[in-house]
Parts: sequence; C-alpha cells; structure tokens
Amino acid sequence: MVKINGEELNIAGKTVAEYLASTALPDEYAQIVAGWAQCKRGRYILERHLKKGSVFISAENGTVYMVKGLFSTWAEMLGEAPVLLDAVLIPFQGSIISDGLVVLYQIYFGKGAKEDFKDAYMNAKRNNAIRFSI
Repeated sequence: MVKINGEELNIAGKTVAEYLASTALPDEYAQIVAGWAQCKRGRYILERHLKKGSVFISAENGTVYMVKGLFSTWAEMLGEAPVLLDAVLIPFQGSIISDGLVVLYQIYFGKGAKEDFKDAYMNAKRNNAIRFSI
C-alpha cells in the first residue's frame, strides 16, 4: 500500500529508500518507484485543460505544472476549470501524474480570480517555466 505520511511517501509502511533496499525490482520499475520520493503534495488550482495535460498552479508558491491523467483526462474526471483541489503530484516516466485521490473545494471563482490564474499560466508559458516533470 502506498500512502503519504506528512511530507513523506510510504510504501507498505516503509520510506521509498527502505522499500527499494528491501525489494528486488527490475531496474525500470525501481527507477519509477525512486521518483516517487519527489512527489509534491499540496493545494492547486486546476486552471485549464490542454491536449498534453491539465495546468495545475500551486496555491502555495505559484509554480505551474502540466499534469497528465493515466486512464482518464482531468477534464473527464473534474469537468470545467478552474477548480481548487488538494492533490499529490507524482513523477512518472518523464511526466507528472497524480494518484487520482483529490479533495475538491466547492468554490466559485469570480472573473478577477480567473484572470489572475490565466495570467499565472500565460507568464509561465511565456517564460518556459511550466514544469513537465518533477
């Protein structure tokens, strides 16, 4: 079982490093699991949906991430943006995904907030600051 305690990801009650040291995984899988130690738990604004993923803006520091869905797109799962949510972003094979367990906040964003979110995305795009990997 994989879960997050505080800021640390645990697998079967062990840290990622402990799990990798005690388990014989093929190199490809071990690299994927090792990347999980870099997960980013936080509050995000899902700003928009694009073909290559959905734009998540960190509510804590404004970092902009492009997050992919594994089986379903974020648009299919959550509908229209913007949405405020708590999520865990996880590196996976050069992209960012989530475990899919999100907490949604039922908040309506006014025009000014939506424009601020759009500006954050556009500034990150213009400055090549969108994070496609962690």
